[in-house]
Amino acid sequence: MKTGLMRVAAIKILICFLAAALAGCSGGNGSPKSDAAELERAFALKAGAQPSPESTPAGVASRAVAALRAQDWARAISLLDWLRLYARLTADQARVVQRAYADAHIRLTQQAANGNAEAKAALDRAKQEAERR
Repeated sequence: MKTGLMRVAAIKILICFLAAALAGCSGGNGSPKSDAAELERAFALKAGAQPSPESTPAGVASRAVAALRAQDWARAISLLDWLRLYARLTADQARVVQRAYADAHIRLTQQAANGNAEAKAALDRAKQEAERR
């Protein structure tokens, strides 16, 4: 049983690293600050502005920026996933969203691997959501 759980965790980590590699390695250093700044640039958001409650791509991106800065990886993943799946994005926006999503997913997976129960639950919810699609 323990071996099976370790395999699942190893597969999740491998998927995250592959997603990060596919998102591209050039540009920012993958820190929450750089991901947030890249999202602000890609969506023409004012740096440091309050998150927008709008359901537009820019509004969702502004809330993702706030989540990244707060290191709320589960919230950031949820918002970035919405952008990836439902918003019409330019090529640059799609690249930036994918990179930020991969970085946040890696951080959440690392927290789960370190025993954070909330991170594990968030990953389980994300997996269930992905299976419903």
